[in-house]
Amino acid sequence: MTRRLGPYAPSSASSPEFSDSQSLHPCLQELPEVLTLHEVAQVLRCSKAHVCKLVIGQVAGTRQLPSIPLGRRKLVRRATLLSWLADNEQGARIASSLEVDAGRRA
Repeated sequence: MTRRLGPYAPSSASSPEFSDSQSLHPCLQELPEVLTLHEVAQVLRCSKAHVCKLVIGQVAGTRQLPSIPLGRRKLVRRATLLSWLADNEQGARIASSLEVDAGRRA
């Protein structure tokens, strides 16, 4: 049984190439130009609270997700999200929970 978390979440297990719009998963091509944090959370398959932490740079080992502030509301451009995903995929490293905990205590 396969579970889809939202209309923008890709259904295939393979990772798409983000450098070329022709090779994007069809669901990613259908994204609006500007996304709310809720829509970003659906694409990343995580909670909106986690996306908020990504936007303010509180997630260890991950680059801050650039956003457009509109008062208390934050928006993310589709191109920025896809670029951020590609950058994080290329520079990803596996951090053990001990490294993360040590970083919080330091």
